[in-house]
Amino acid sequence: MSRHVAFLRGINVGRNKRVAMADLRTAVAGLGFTDVTTLLNSGNVVFTGTAAEVTPISALDRKPIGNGKPGPVTLELQRAYFAATSGKDPKHRDWLTQVNAKSEVKESV
Repeated sequence: MSRHVAFLRGINVGRNKRVAMADLRTAVAGLGFTDVTTLLNSGNVVFTGTAAEVTPISALDRKPIGNGKPGPVTLELQRAYFAATSGKDPKHRDWLTQVNAKSEVKESV
């Protein structure tokens, strides 16, 4: 399993956007992640999960965070991650291990 960090822009900035950290932990755990912790009252969260990718969290308790859409930094990180892990970014091809496996499907009778 991979350890992840989410930086939630706009959480707990100003009086109108306060989110209890216990509620944030519960929401992230509800997405299937484990070992969920929050950092101070910042709205930043650290968690463990099997999905090793960049996934925006755009709502909490069905309430949109910001405009409810991923921001430009998250989208760029996501694009860069998928380019690197799919072999489309030549700078990071050394991160990948080519697996040449032949699979055989046997019919069961």
